[in-house]
Amino acid sequence: MGAGGPISPSIAHQVLARLLLDAERAPRWQPPAEPTPLSSREQEVLTYTSKGFTAQEIARLMDLSPFTVRSFVRRIYRKLEVRSKAEAIYEARTRGLLPD
Repeated sequence: MGAGGPISPSIAHQVLARLLLDAERAPRWQPPAEPTPLSSREQEVLTYTSKGFTAQEIARLMDLSPFTVRSFVRRIYRKLEVRSKAEAIYEARTRGLLPD
């Protein structure tokens, strides 16, 4: 045999148990918070959207053209990398851009 012999199964078990316990106690790594990728107007459109307002209603509330609102929505989708209103709202909440 080499310089050292294999460790006994009971010692191996104790070592693994200790490593697992230490891993559970260690603080979990979290990615740094991303800066808000949305402009203030995009954020406002997203907030209204999350409350169930239509593009027409948002346009009236914000004194914009419905086409401008749709442009904001497309940019929001692109920035959040989503394809639907539900995905945008979910992703925004996950990122902390909207309250739960």
